[in-house]
Amino acid sequence: MQLYFTFRNLKPCSTNKVWRNSKRGVYKSKEANLFEQRVTLLLLKKKREIEDFEAKFDINKSHLACSVKIYVPKSILLTKKGYISSRNLDLDNILKNLIDAVFKSFNKLGDHYIRSFSFIESLASEDNNYNIEISLKSRSNDHLFPDLNSSME
Repeated sequence: MQLYFTFRNLKPCSTNKVWRNSKRGVYKSKEANLFEQRVTLLLLKKKREIEDFEAKFDINKSHLACSVKIYVPKSILLTKKGYISSRNLDLDNILKNLIDAVFKSFNKLGDHYIRSFSFIESLASEDNNYNIEISLKSRSNDHLFPDLNSSME
């Protein structure tokens, strides 16, 4: 069982830009709220698929494997000389906010069911926009638990 999401022309929101401080305390930034709203709106089109996936997912016997590809405009990803640019987003700073935004569209499942990331990549986009592809696969929990009986003997 698998879910696949594609977000076109959507710049990821870095964790560094999510939280802001003021005299009143800590609050979520406007950029982070807009990003979450946009993801939620885009996933409305997948509402039925998400509901079907959740209905078939056995929370007692399964976990999620997640893969992410982030396509970045070439001018951001690379310098004119072809080196990795310092303007590029840190993948680890993008991942948390992205996954949290996606799982706001789920009713039953949360991101704590993700037990593996099969890969995460940052690639140059062909259309010179930020694009994101996410795959969620249901996997059996069998391989997560070593055979406890054999290790106790």
